[in-house]
Amino acid sequence: LGKTLGADGLMILTDVEGVAVNKDKPDEKWIKSASPAAILELADNFPAGSMGPKVSSAIDFVQTQRDRWCRIGSLKDATSMLEGKAGTKITNEHGTDHLEYY
Repeated sequence: LGKTLGADGLMILTDVEGVAVNKDKPDEKWIKSASPAAILELADNFPAGSMGPKVSSAIDFVQTQRDRWCRIGSLKDATSMLEGKAGTKITNEHGTDHLEYY
């Protein structure tokens, strides 16, 4: 829908604070921002019945136009996500191999 409308940004609101690697494990890390290519390399961390489809949708949306972005995070944090203070941002603005954790 975002691509059809020509939107610059997409927010995927869910019940968790963002995208994490090693979720619910001692070495769990929350991703602050990542390029589509960098987060794709971590795809094994995102199950098909959970975060996988959200991350796939974000990658698909962002890859189609350089200036697009997608944020994934909690509905309760929507305002903070827009301010860059919460959630995970998928974007190409920092280069193709960008990955930053909180």
